[in-house]
Amino acid sequence: MVAALSRKRMTLPKDFPAEVKFNTMKYFYVIVSGRIKISQINPDTGREFAFLLLGPGDVFDVICLVDDQEHLVQIDILEDVQILYIFMREVRFWIQNHADFNKTLC
Repeated sequence: MVAALSRKRMTLPKDFPAEVKFNTMKYFYVIVSGRIKISQINPDTGREFAFLLLGPGDVFDVICLVDDQEHLVQIDILEDVQILYIFMREVRFWIQNHADFNKTLC
């Protein structure tokens, strides 16, 4: 799996446009360096609720991996970040076929 991840690296600067979305339904992301914030906006009040601050070694979106549903979240890059990504279907294959990987992920 590491080989599949290392081929797909992207570097995003801190000022990366917020309107550019990560495709969490299609890809599974691993942060190599930098930090990101994941939040939701309450549609009734407009208030932001930041529920995850992620850094090196963290992954997202694990919930999409489990329930195969799109979640409306905002992802903000707090500092320059390097991210590895892999197709969600490959991660699901690893979870189903490699018990040690499954335990490590959870």
